[in-house]
Amino acid sequence: MTTFKHNGADIHYTVKGEGEPIVLIHGFGLDSRIWNKQVEELFKKKASQFLRAYAFLGQVITFSDVELEKFYAYLRLLRNALPKTPEERFQLNDEVALEYYKLSKKGIVNVQWENEGVGTIPASLKDSGGDSYNKEDEKAPLSEIIKSINERLGENLTEADKLLIEQVEMDMIDDSMLQKQAVNNEIGNFKYGFEDVLMDKFIDRMEQNEDFFQKFLKNDEFKNLISEYLLKRVYKKLSKSVSIKDLLKEGESQNLEFKSSIRWDVKNNVENKSLEKVIIKTIAGFMNSEGGQLVIGVEDDGNVLGLENDYKSLGNADRDKFELHLNQLLMSKIGKEFVQFTRITFEKIEGKDVCLVTVRPASKPAYLKYGDREEFYARTGNATNVFTLSEATEYIKTRWD
Repeated sequence: MTTFKHNGADIHYTVKGEGEPIVLIHGFGLDSRIWNKQVEELFKKKASQFLRAYAFLGQVITFSDVELEKFYAYLRLLRNALPKTPEERFQLNDEVALEYYKLSKKGIVNVQWENEGVGTIPASLKDSGGDSYNKEDEKAPLSEIIKSINERLGENLTEADKLLIEQVEMDMIDDSMLQKQAVNNEIGNFKYGFEDVLMDKFIDRMEQNEDFFQKFLKNDEFKNLISEYLLKRVYKKLSKSVSIKDLLKEGESQNLEFKSSIRWDVKNNVENKSLEKVIIKTIAGFMNSEGGQLVIGVEDDGNVLGLENDYKSLGNADRDKFELHLNQLLMSKIGKEFVQFTRITFEKIEGKDVCLVTVRPASKPAYLKYGDREEFYARTGNATNVFTLSEATEYIKTRWD
């Protein structure tokens, strides 16, 4: 053990391993063994990073270093043999995939084949429990896309390839950044960020199916078919997956705003139509920025008030009439062509209706029209601010020109 002095104290330390230094300090009465778990996890993380990078580069360049190739093979086997924590991602390799099929088995029967080569399902299997049997035997879209790839490109994609695609789809759906992009963008704009994330997700999982990854990397038609399939599925799920209740837990932010009412003064308990401008300017601000979500019927602290008073002020309205009124405000105060950048949904929370307005970035500047005046709003931090003429001009040049 090595010792050095600092400010009159003797510091004892040991050096282990090689590479860039990492300093681990334990408290009084403890020893270095408290770091064993963290060192193990750090090693696994660094090993995974090296394996992913080496495998990816191996697809595009040729390595001539035999020792490095041996080290890669050894480290790959070692990493897979290390114990896994519950938090680590579940990898469906061949062994686990076999368990997957075991768990899915309904029973064992002798299938009688007809001349056409189409199997009939005996009643014993139909009644064997679990999910009900679909007599029409509908094929999942993924099975269809795999069949199409096999026929068009002469490939032979297997169940292992299907499982990999399904896993990557789940990885994409779990990606928090993609979730926000799907909510705030139409699919055409969502596609740009999606493609980069998709490649990252396949890189993360390429070790479990390197043959598939090589095809995805080098065959553009193969890549486009898989990407198009996943793009539509992921966008459909993410763009509709937002729960207002979950949004309330996040609290207000640059892309999330809470408003108690569209036209009811909660403090004075009276109708106040001037409050409608607050709603419309917030929507315009989101359109002129990165998009966002406006929740109506909720106080700033997340307390749910509901839309009952708004319904009454609109003449015993309901969700449909509320949505119609909001769309009419958007058309008259911002413009008909901007309604396409909004989506209005409702959810019942604590027995009360709450409205969610999801706003995508507009393709051109959105101005708020009141009387003979036009105002330009955009989000700055957690607030919606009106811009002066010079500020708006400069902002528009930067954003759209």
